[in-house]
Amino acid sequence: MKFLLAFVLATTLTLVWAKASFEEDFMEELLNDYTPKCNNEAYDRTTHGCCWSQLYDRSTQYCCNGGKQNKTAEQNACCGTSNYNKNTHICCKGNLESNEDGIKKCCSKTTYNSNSQMCCEGKVHESEGRKCCGKESYNKKTERCCKNKNVYDRSSEYCCGGEVLQRKGDTGCCWYKPYNRNTQYCCNGGIQEKTAQQNACCGKSNYNKDTHICCKGNLESNEDGSKKCCSKTTYNTTSQMCCEGRVHESEGRKCCGKESYNKKTERCCKNKNVYDRSSESCCGGEVLQRNGDTGCCWYKPYNRNSQYCCDGGIHDKTDDVNACCGTKGYDADTDICCKGNLYSNADENKSCCKDKAYDTEDETCCEGTVHDGLKECCGKASYSEESQGCCGRVVYALQTDKCCDGKVVAIGEETC
Repeated sequence: MKFLLAFVLATTLTLVWAKASFEEDFMEELLNDYTPKCNNEAYDRTTHGCCWSQLYDRSTQYCCNGGKQNKTAEQNACCGTSNYNKNTHICCKGNLESNEDGIKKCCSKTTYNSNSQMCCEGKVHESEGRKCCGKESYNKKTERCCKNKNVYDRSSEYCCGGEVLQRKGDTGCCWYKPYNRNTQYCCNGGIQEKTAQQNACCGKSNYNKDTHICCKGNLESNEDGSKKCCSKTTYNTTSQMCCEGRVHESEGRKCCGKESYNKKTERCCKNKNVYDRSSESCCGGEVLQRNGDTGCCWYKPYNRNSQYCCDGGIHDKTDDVNACCGTKGYDADTDICCKGNLYSNADENKSCCKDKAYDTEDETCCEGTVHDGLKECCGKASYSEESQGCCGRVVYALQTDKCCDGKVVAIGEETC
């Protein structure tokens, strides 16, 4: 059986190959034997052509829509049945015109000056300050084009689905369809007749808003007026509330995003998570356990056991970080922090003078001002007791002045 199938397959392939080879040889022979004729005159297709039953020489002639023309240096293109010089003339659908300066262009069968005119669907118009609207033109400052067919005054008219309407007229535009404002409604593209009962739109239909309520295109009865919309559905305002499109019972509850919570026992975290006020807290939108390892550092959670919270800056606890200085962590054993300013590698003589560090053995701090040397303070100033004194908050020279009732006076001028 297998031998028989193999024999049949081999025979079929042989016949197909033989047929293909025969057809290829036949077409090649047919083409080689075929000689084209033009008005019964045989010609060589490589050197000549047939121009509407007229034989022409391809090297010296053109075929221009049935007209046989001689090739020259000046005559280098066809226009209708004639040839012409496209460097000096222009051909528009068979009509030939002079175009020495090259400013003319075709507009259907005629020409226009491209410097001062324009072509609007085959019609020539002046171009300064104007644009095309179908076959017509319009003033770009005062007019507009409606659906490429009608020109209108932009100050008093407008375009509606290809029709020009008066801005203050009775006719309005309803999704590109004109309608009568006095007798009809435009309901999301649906035009409905006005009646005493149908006084509002719901989707593309109209309805009576005194007896019904429309919520995003869904219409429901509302005879007693107790319903309000909650997204596409309704809720009873006396016993329910709407939380971002979701309906909940309202007694003793408030909204938290789409959910609701018990006002007495719960709280809302960043309008998205409900938490138990007695055992949990809110940190930057995340709910944390009050007695847990996670604390809140300026709205950012951190691990109390392994991190410091430094005025909003979170730092890992390490041997080199054991205290806070403003938002930075630092080593209190080697550095000194003066009101948020960190001074590294401070020795044991360093101390703070308000927000500055100073050397207690070589400098004096007077109300936040650092002075060289070990001196006494007089307000923010420093002085030497050997030659100066302090009167109130003023330093004076002992040799020339004295202090009288808190005022500095010259010696000998006034007695205290």
